Amino acid sequence: ILTAVSRSAADYYRRLGFKTVYIPNAIDLSDIPSEGIRIYSPQVIYAGRLSKEKGLDVLIESFKRIKNAHLIIIGRGPEEEKLKELAREVENIHFLGFLESRLYVLKYIKGSDIFVLPSRAEGLPTVILEAMACELPVVATRVPGNVDIIKDGENGLLCELDPYDMANKIFQLMKDEKMRKTLGRRARELVESRFSLKKGVQEEVEAIY
Repeated sequence: ILTAVSRSAADYYRRLGFKTVYIPNAIDLSDIPSEGIRIYSPQVIYAGRLSKEKGLDVLIESFKRIKNAHLIIIGRGPEEEKLKELAREVENIHFLGFLESRLYVLKYIKGSDIFVLPSRAEGLPTVILEAMACELPVVATRVPGNVDIIKDGENGLLCELDPYDMANKIFQLMKDEKMRKTLGRRARELVESRFSLKKGVQEEVEAIY
């Protein structure tokens, strides 16, 4: 038996003839901090690896069109210097580097207004679940993995891997506080019901093994 963290991956391996079970990633909700860290307002955040597949070049291009918000980028990776050069003249983009404490990463997420995941490809990203558990509205690209979690307009917003569309979705959330709160609340409810380590996923794994 194979296990897959996304429905698209599970479907792929089933087509190859493997007996495959879809078991999504899950998080421990007790890890989510009650207080956040805010250093800018409005504060948009990305946290993760700085690599090609994460699509940060597109996010930076989108922020060249966004003047009334600040983007925090947390993480390290092979594209770091290239991305910093791309953002060199964009004053509202801030690289915080790698944070040793995962708790501090979560606090920065908790203290932000919007989380963005501009990936070219994903499995089922834990960081989206963490952002949703922090009640943040998420803007994510319409790729397998992301679409297993985000239902466009219901618990987050999906966008194309395009700086104009990405910027428009970020603008849409920035100007509508009610939408941000509604999507954030529904996002938290989804994580509690389907992606909590203690509420279902752990039992599924134990049953298989």
